[in-house]
Amino acid sequence: YLDFDNLPETNFSCQGKVIGGYYADVEAGCQMFHVCTIGQK
Repeated sequence: YLDFDNLPETNFSCQGKVIGGYYADVEAGCQMFHVCTIGQK
């Protein structure tokens, strides 16, 4: 697995995702996740 000292910038977007949903970031090897909230891009 990847070992991040700093979180990388990725192209993840909350567009079309469920508000309040937790989403793995595939570009980061699923080693970080995002929580989509109202107003996020």
